Amino acid sequence: MTSPATTLADLDAQTETYDTGSDLRIHATSIEHFGRELAQRLQRVQGDPAEAEPLKPILLAVPAIHVRALLRAAEKIDDEGSPRGAMHLLVEALHRAFDADRVTQVADALGFMLVAYQQRTAAEKLDALLSLDPALPRRERRERHLDLVEQLTDAIDWGALAVVS
Repeated sequence: MTSPATTLADLDAQTETYDTGSDLRIHATSIEHFGRELAQRLQRVQGDPAEAEPLKPILLAVPAIHVRALLRAAEKIDDEGSPRGAMHLLVEALHRAFDADRVTQVADALGFMLVAYQQRTAAEKLDALLSLDPALPRRERRERHLDLVEQLTDAIDWGALAVVS
């Protein structure tokens, strides 16, 4: 049986091996499923610190690897001519991003697309998200982050993001 750390390292390395947006979407879903399974396992062994403690840092690393796969998928899907699909993945990645570095990384890619497709209102929502006070308590910051991601999603003119043939 492969250790969770090895499985996560393998999933991370595999992200670079896929060349199509659809393969990368499937791969990102696999990473997400691995994270869920790991969280469930951690929940089951919570009473055994010897088994639970080594799983925690692995579980904490899953979102960054998942976001990286989503970013790469969005890039490929945009290159394949589907800005709407790419934008959906970037919004999902922003929703999943937990730490400031990942939020900034996703926001850079999303901001570029919003400007390129003249999505000014959505870009303003993204700016508001990026200006969240880092001193806010973690839970409150996360709630505001998710609320602003929802507002950003609603502000995007999805119809203006036609598939390019």
